[in-house]
Amino acid sequence: MHIGLTLPQLGGHVTRDGLRGFCEQAEELGYGSLWVQEHLFYPHHPVSGYSARPGLAVPEAYRSVLSALETLTAAAAWTTQPVIGTSILVAGLHRPVALAQQLATIDLLSAGRLVAGFSVGWSDEEHQVMDVDPRTRGARCDRRAARVLGSRSGRVLRPVLRDPDIGRET
Repeated sequence: MHIGLTLPQLGGHVTRDGLRGFCEQAEELGYGSLWVQEHLFYPHHPVSGYSARPGLAVPEAYRSVLSALETLTAAAAWTTQPVIGTSILVAGLHRPVALAQQLATIDLLSAGRLVAGFSVGWSDEEHQVMDVDPRTRGARCDRRAARVLGSRSGRVLRPVLRDPDIGRET
């Protein structure tokens, strides 16, 4: 059995040295994986609530959130053994080719230790600030995952499908 940890990326107390120390100590102690989650900002007046539960307040720690992929890149640079991954990467908020490139770069820098976990996301506010209709989150996530998988399999990304989210062929 492998036990993993979520990296400290929430809250104003997180520092570079603290994050690096966490990664290095987790590796020394034999933890098998290090994980990040994706959130963009803290909504002051959330409509969707926390974790898609209207009326439930978003925790204060979310006022300061380190970016998921950049945090994961740092963890890859500071460690050599643990699997690194995204427990939640809101795929529909990303352009597929750019996301595939970012993930391939992290996978290369980590010597193949990356696991990318996608989600539809729960925050209507995060979708809206990215000009994404939250009602399309499921279909967008499916399309993004398929495009990223296609690009990572070594197949050439040909402009054969029209991505309705971007409005042109990708």
